Amino acid sequence: MGTRGSTAATEAADVVLTIDAIDRLGEAISLAKRTVRIARQSVIAGMAMSLVAMTAAAAGLLPAVDGAVLQEVIDVAAILNALRALRDTPYRVRLSDEDAALTKRFWEEHVSIRADIAELREVADLLGSMDARSALAAVAHEYEVLITEVLPHEQAEERELYPELGRITGQRSLAATMSRAHVEIKHQIRMLGQLLEDIEPDGVDDADITELRAILYGLHAILKLHTAQEDEDFLSLVNSATAS
Repeated sequence: MGTRGSTAATEAADVVLTIDAIDRLGEAISLAKRTVRIARQSVIAGMAMSLVAMTAAAAGLLPAVDGAVLQEVIDVAAILNALRALRDTPYRVRLSDEDAALTKRFWEEHVSIRADIAELREVADLLGSMDARSALAAVAHEYEVLITEVLPHEQAEERELYPELGRITGQRSLAATMSRAHVEIKHQIRMLGQLLEDIEPDGVDDADITELRAILYGLHAILKLHTAQEDEDFLSLVNSATAS
């Protein structure tokens, strides 16, 4: 994809995208299928017409000179038909009402959790100026939000959204990178919960605050990037598409 793939990966890939935008994947697949379909039409039609002409010539119904001219006409017709593959055609993906509702739901959930993601950074910035109990309470609140809102959203994407995107685009492994991001998000949330359990409210020191802050910053960064990638590369792929 784009300029980041190695030569070996480019040669082995079924589809090579020349830009860093996965939303062109569906267009590439559609174009490839259309090209193959037109090529088969040209081959089959050309062979069929040539076979008819040869049969007529063998029966003495078509003089040699006329047969040669007719063969050239058949070749030109097959080539002109194949050239249809060069014509620009608008790429669209037709979504069922259920698919449209599903993607709209996850888009709206992204909008709602952006505030939660931004709050992670805000709390991390303020930890150093809080007393120990207030700092722990603030982090515990963020952990609760992560457990009750963010994590269920990520799990629902894994369970519901990604399989549907794979079906729509025909690429079952489309969301492999995003799935790996989910693993890291779950790991970071689990680390935050474990750290909160291990810290004694009366024994909080600077090292504890530093570790809590690092995890919050890390979660903010990965969630912000992950959500932006999904918005741009996945949800925009199906939300902006119409069928052809």
